[in-house]
Amino acid sequence: MRAMLATALLAASTQIAAAQSVGGHYTVQGAGAGGGIMYAGVAQIGFRGEECIITWHTGGAPVHGICMVQGRVFSVGYILQGQAGVAVYEIQADGSLRGRWSVGNGVGTESLYPR
Repeated sequence: MRAMLATALLAASTQIAAAQSVGGHYTVQGAGAGGGIMYAGVAQIGFRGEECIITWHTGGAPVHGICMVQGRVFSVGYILQGQAGVAVYEIQADGSLRGRWSVGNGVGTESLYPR
C-alpha cells in the first residue's frame, strides 16, 4: 500500500513539475501542412492556477489558445482565421516542445525552444 501511495505521489509531482516547466517565453519554428511554408516567431505560455494559456506571434495577428499538460504531452486548442485547430507536442528533456498541428487543411510541424 505504501509503495502504491509513493508511486501515485511521484506521478502527481512529475506532472505538476512538467506543467510548471513549460511556462515561459519560446522561439517558434514551424512548417505548414505537408512541409509547406516555413515560419518563425515567438510564443508565451502562462498559467493562472490550473488554466494554461498560450499566445503565438508568428506574423499577422496574435493567435491565442488554451492548453494543458498530461505527463510529457503538451496539447493546445486554438482558433486561427475562424477555424478550430489543435496542436500536440512532446516535452523534450531540454525543455523544448516538438509537435504537430492541424487546422483542418493538413498537418504541419512546430518546435518551441525556451528563450
